[in-house]
Amino acid sequence: MGENSGIDWCKHTFNLWWGCVEVDPACDNCYARELDKRYHGGKHWGKDAPRKFPKEPYWKEPLKWDRNAAAAGTNDLVFVESMGDLLEQREDLDAARHRFWDLVRQTHALTYLLLSKRPQFYDAMIPQDLVGDPRLWLGTTIATVKGLWRAAALNENKHAPVRFASMEPLLEETPIAKHLITADTIGINWVITGCESGPKARYTPTDWYRRLQQECAAAEVSFFLKQAPRGAEGITAGAGTKLQLRDGIYKQPYLDGVQYIQYPKAA
Repeated sequence: MGENSGIDWCKHTFNLWWGCVEVDPACDNCYARELDKRYHGGKHWGKDAPRKFPKEPYWKEPLKWDRNAAAAGTNDLVFVESMGDLLEQREDLDAARHRFWDLVRQTHALTYLLLSKRPQFYDAMIPQDLVGDPRLWLGTTIATVKGLWRAAALNENKHAPVRFASMEPLLEETPIAKHLITADTIGINWVITGCESGPKARYTPTDWYRRLQQECAAAEVSFFLKQAPRGAEGITAGAGTKLQLRDGIYKQPYLDGVQYIQYPKAA
C-alpha cells in the first residue's frame, strides 16, 4: 500500500502507523489486522499494543507524489491511514500526527482523504491553520444503523470542503438521506459503499446499494459503488475491471446497468 493504491477511490495510500483497536462490527473481519498478522506477527492490534511506525524514507513519498502531480497538472487523492485510525486517542501517536500535518502544509497538488471511526475528534485534532483547508476531506465509516451517529458527528464539522461516508462493509440496510448535504444544511456530499471481501465476508443484498444510490441521486450527492458480490441480482462486471475470483466480488461493478464511479465536485 502506498503509491498507486489498490483502493479504487484514491491514487495513493499513506499510513502514519499500523495498528488500531476494534470499536465496531465492521472491524470483525478487519483486512488491516489480517495484513498485520501476515507481515508483522499481529502485534499491533489492541488497546495496549504498540503501533508500528514507518521508516524515515517513507515520509518522503508524499513529497514525490506532490512533485509528480504538479508536473502532470493533476490533483491526486491520498487515502490517509488505511492501516489504523488517524484519530485514535493515544498520546504516543501525536508526533506522527504532527509530522503529517507538516506534510500537508508542504504539498499542494495532493488532496488527503481522512477516514475515521472517531469523527467526533476531528475538530480537536486538526490544527487551526488547516481548518477548512481544501486539501483535507473528512470521512467516517458507517456499516450499520447504529453507526449513523458518526454521520451526525462528522456534520458537526462546519468547515470541511468535503464530508464523506465510507459505507463499506455495508452490514445492514442503512438509510443515509437525512445526513446528506442539502441547499439549506451542512451534510455528507460523497458516499462510498461496497461489500465485505475475504473468506469470512458477510453478504450484502443489492437492494441496500440501490437505496443508497437513490438517496444520493435525490440529494445530488456523489455515489461510488466500490465492489459487490458476483452473482448478486442486478450486479454485473464493471467495464475495464477484473473479477476477483478469490473473493467472489466484482470491483467497480454495474448496478442495474450503471457503473457508479462518482466523485464530489470539490475534486
